[in-house]
Amino acid sequence: MKHVTLFRSKLCSHCQALARDFNQIAETHGAGAAFMEIDVTEDRQAAMDRAVVTLPTVLFIKDGKEVRRLTGAISKERLEQAVK
Repeated sequence: MKHVTLFRSKLCSHCQALARDFNQIAETHGAGAAFMEIDVTEDRQAAMDRAVVTLPTVLFIKDGKEVRRLTGAISKERLEQAVK
């Protein structure tokens, strides 16, 4: 199964906008992937483990390996296309 993880911060306006889109996409595409959000202000170690240095960052992980990474201001359309 594919895992889609959003790394974000409550203090980041781009992160807040993407989180809304991320949750909508998770509702419609949730059967094909596991969706998860990590707030880096609360879990810095998770961000460090995956070398996340830019917010927001969305990681796509399959079989334990990163297969794709999106960073910065990501449109809903671009995120949705990447999830498919």
